[in-house]
Amino acid sequence: MTEREWATEIVANAATPATIIELGAHHGNDTVELYDACAKPCRYVAVEADPRNVPVLCRRLLGRPVNVMHAAVWDDCGEIPFHLCEGNANGSSSAREPLKHLECFPTIPFSNVVQVPALTLDAIADAYGIQHTALIWSDIQGAERNMVAGGRKTLARTSWLLTECDRIEMYAGQATRDELLSILGSAWELVAEWPENANLLLRNRAIAWPETRMLAA
Repeated sequence: MTEREWATEIVANAATPATIIELGAHHGNDTVELYDACAKPCRYVAVEADPRNVPVLCRRLLGRPVNVMHAAVWDDCGEIPFHLCEGNANGSSSAREPLKHLECFPTIPFSNVVQVPALTLDAIADAYGIQHTALIWSDIQGAERNMVAGGRKTLARTSWLLTECDRIEMYAGQATRDELLSILGSAWELVAEWPENANLLLRNRAIAWPETRMLAA
């Protein structure tokens, strides 16, 4: 099963009203599919750091009531430098400086650094009064360590986490796969993994709900 199949299964079966937080929403392709799959009513928060992508994301939503935030997910609130990439639909921009990414994807240069607003995951959740999150979908290009550091309260109240996490240091200072699993700790169970896409699916052992058909199979 693919990452998207798992995610749509989770949000379609979540107790309503469910909350989904997408970190690194890019151009909104996953946003649209996940929002449309959600059991309604639901609340969907889409966070995107690259200022070039935010207008594209908003247009892609086509009137869906998704809450869009322009911010990088970090371990503190304020403004931080953000490394803009070119090529590949601007999907690799990061709050962290590219490292092995330059070797693995030589056709994706990083051309500029801009200042962008930064928020912790906990600050994002607090802004919307979120008490429980059914799923966090995280694609934040090497900032996973920072997301966890600034999101302990929110993660403790999240059932499922689907996150990108590389096995090598694609961006300087990022947590690699094993480091991230260690940082998250034993509260999180690794359910599925897609090494070819560097994605992990984890569920909170304390509150994970529901049992999906895929997990039962």
